[in-house]
Amino acid sequence: MFAAKTRTGEIDLPIPLALYFQAMGIPRQSPDAGQADDAALAAIEADALRMVRRAGHTLMRSFGAPLEVQYKDQRENDPVTNLDREVQADIVRAISESYPGHGIVGEEDEEDVDGAAPDYVWVLDPLDGTKNFINGLPVFASSIGVLHRGVPVAGAVYAPWPGSADGLVFHGRKGGGAYANGERAGVFDGVEPKGNRLMTLPESFPRAFRFDARMKGSAGELRVSGSTVYELAMTARGVLQYSFHGAPHLWDIAAGAVLVTEAGGAVMVADRRQSRVPFAPHRLQWSELRSFFPRWGDEITLAHMRRWRSPILCGSPQIAAHVASSMKSRRR
Repeated sequence: MFAAKTRTGEIDLPIPLALYFQAMGIPRQSPDAGQADDAALAAIEADALRMVRRAGHTLMRSFGAPLEVQYKDQRENDPVTNLDREVQADIVRAISESYPGHGIVGEEDEEDVDGAAPDYVWVLDPLDGTKNFINGLPVFASSIGVLHRGVPVAGAVYAPWPGSADGLVFHGRKGGGAYANGERAGVFDGVEPKGNRLMTLPESFPRAFRFDARMKGSAGELRVSGSTVYELAMTARGVLQYSFHGAPHLWDIAAGAVLVTEAGGAVMVADRRQSRVPFAPHRLQWSELRSFFPRWGDEITLAHMRRWRSPILCGSPQIAAHVASSMKSRRR
């Protein structure tokens, strides 16, 4: 047994696994100073679940129908549809009515908001996998994550699923476990990655990163879904043994980070540190994610939160530590 619940409801590592992280050279972030009230989190989780179910129903009613498509870049690689904006607007209205003092960061926000971020911030991705959606591939997700002083504390994710008219709906909160359609979710229980089990890497992985010899023949069966949120949810359910994401935005992983952690997994974040050897590749310094903004304070604004990006690795604590210690950066 490698994960335990503490009296505060926070998942912690027992001594053997903590030593394993230490042996791999992987430090852990300090826990957050202010704890969110569990009763408040339970209500937030229930509301996020209700909102994401509604978002999922809206998406599925429009799946396969004509959409208005625009692009955020000149190369037309980053599409946004009228449905993305409509779903986000509906979620924003629901949050504003129930939690008027909370902040909101959404992928489809049209402008940054100045001023210090409130303690609670809802992080939204109304439709992750827009390219899949507009091309008729039912691999996408809608995501609602909630942070308390930068710490991921609650989340809900909708994903379409064969045989279920209501899709597959994930939800969880800090200390309360993770669930998929009412059943307890758990990450793949492994110590090292297996060559015949599924995992995900971004298409850009070979250009930016590499594995050392320890991963030869055992990295796993590669899949690329086109939706970070979808992959994190599948990692929380144990469909994927691990998933790596090169530079996701906050809205891509806020909800998924809660699900993976509460499903017994580890979410690891990397900083690129300059090698001491001139012109050598950067090394990746990994730590277990406890907070997206460990130094929470007045300097953290919603605009600041929108700019968050970093490599993320998810899986069982043992597999995540093994993969992290085997990964190198190619960029100089």
